[in-house]
Amino acid sequence: ECGVALDDEGSSPLNLAVEYHDQVSVIRLLLQKCPEATQIPNQHGRLPLHTAILAGAPYPIIQELVQVDPSAVDIAAKENKTPLMYAKTVHGEKHRIFELMSMAQALLQKAKE
Repeated sequence: ECGVALDDEGSSPLNLAVEYHDQVSVIRLLLQKCPEATQIPNQHGRLPLHTAILAGAPYPIIQELVQVDPSAVDIAAKENKTPLMYAKTVHGEKHRIFELMSMAQALLQKAKE
């Protein structure tokens, strides 16, 4: 997993960057160096996409995460909630973050068929 060091709470640098709304360029750099970091959960079982949604990260950050790893849209955290479910709760179905994630989920479903 690219030798990613976790902090005391089990968060990766990517998880922390999206939680604190780092600049998109920083997140992009982290993703370029270690794209598999999108699959490293924190102590709550949340991937960076879960964390970004719950922290209210702006659309460009969510978009970067979904582009690098669309499969994360359907992965449930320990609470049995996916990022798509969180997006619906936090933003509502008409918000462009929810729409982006719904499109990613639809593409994943099509690819499985």
